[in-house]
Amino acid sequence: MANAARFAQYFKPFPSPPARIWKREIPKLGVTLRQLTVDDVELLCTFSERNPVPNFRAVVYPAYVYWWFCQFFNETCTVALKGSECIGFHIACKRQTDPRQLFGIQAMLKGEYQNQGIFSLMLSDLLARPVCKDVEWYEGTIETNNWRVLEAHLKLLERWNVEEYMLREVPQEEWGNRHHPSKHMRVGKFTPEKTAVKEWLTECGADEGQWVMQSKI
Repeated sequence: MANAARFAQYFKPFPSPPARIWKREIPKLGVTLRQLTVDDVELLCTFSERNPVPNFRAVVYPAYVYWWFCQFFNETCTVALKGSECIGFHIACKRQTDPRQLFGIQAMLKGEYQNQGIFSLMLSDLLARPVCKDVEWYEGTIETNNWRVLEAHLKLLERWNVEEYMLREVPQEEWGNRHHPSKHMRVGKFTPEKTAVKEWLTECGADEGQWVMQSKI
């Protein structure tokens, strides 16, 4: 990956493919949320190609980029499954310079499953994982024309009971001409316990989550 070295300066990779992965069930929706593995690369590529987001040029990454995330950043990445069907995924990484900051890279959800709170559940599950115990801030960039993602994040503020929220315009020179105009979002401050996040997961009927052996998924 051409920008791998530059990316690694900012985001913290995990040392090796895990023997066990994190998994959480949402029985009332029939949805399973679990950590990504390298076996999911084809799944992500196929999903991205079949479910494009209008007016979002950078939404489909090459297969090697998804492999990179699944191989080195899997503990902070999530796939949402309905049975064996992938209905969405969320890719995020901890900042190398400050692991208290979690940065959302990409989020996608199949059209017919939108507006059901599934994206909120994916993000809440991630924040409540043991690996994110030290995370105090969630950050991300939102395309100015992608109002659904912005709306979903705003709804989460009430559910998470956060104290601080920042949304600023990102100057075009920071991203270059190939990137859409964006807003930079920063939400926090989360406590290590993530009490409000976990309470909301319980209200939605989610289980407490568990580690499972990768060979059994």
